[in-house]
Amino acid sequence: MNQEGNNIELRSREVQEILSRPPKKLVRYGTSVICAILVILIAGSFFFNYPDIISSDATIQNTNNEWVALIEVSANGAGKIHTGQQVILKMIAYPYLEFGHIKGIIQQISPIPERERYLVKVKIGEKLVTSSNKELQISGKLSATADIITENRRLIERIFAPIQNLSLFSR
Repeated sequence: MNQEGNNIELRSREVQEILSRPPKKLVRYGTSVICAILVILIAGSFFFNYPDIISSDATIQNTNNEWVALIEVSANGAGKIHTGQQVILKMIAYPYLEFGHIKGIIQQISPIPERERYLVKVKIGEKLVTSSNKELQISGKLSATADIITENRRLIERIFAPIQNLSLFSR
């Protein structure tokens, strides 16, 4: 009986040794999978663009048979806005998930000194055609939210920009 108790004890020690040391193939395989996932994520971040956007309220109106959006933008970040940049307009009366959005191009930027704001004029075109090819029949003014795309940057640039800024201050 004493010998049988020792065998059980030895077996349990052997089992504990096996369980305490994972197989080398499993460790290599797990490490390889994790490294492959990280490489794919880093490589993917080179290809995905993430735009810088300035959002504000807009009024869409028809002037001289052409649709134009007028956007009031605060002075904060307005230096990044230039003519020729793309604007995405989402109408409040027409939900953009159902009707889509309208694209326009910045035509003019004018300062409003007494209010410390800028008035941005966006050219839309002769018709209000949304991204889902629906033409909106509107007379008068229409309220919208405007997203001005100031810059398209890669996701990797966005991730490492704070690190670059820290290195500039350490010099």
